[in-house]
Amino acid sequence: MMKNNDETRTKVQYGGFYKILGLSLVVVGLAFYFAWSIMYGTWFDIGLYSFVIVLIVFGLLSIALIDAKEKEGIQ
Repeated sequence: MMKNNDETRTKVQYGGFYKILGLSLVVVGLAFYFAWSIMYGTWFDIGLYSFVIVLIVFGLLSIALIDAKEKEGIQ
């Protein structure tokens, strides 16, 4: 029984790590977009979009994946 509790605790912490990582990717992406746009006055730059959208999409996907795993009980 003790082994099961340890495994569950490790899996929950593992999922929490990826939620924090995903959230940090979204925050960094948005912060980079706004900082770059304010500093250089380029709100419609395709190069900026191509960099920032990757950060935001990977962040949102990692959060969604962990939420889906938790709902299914896979962890």
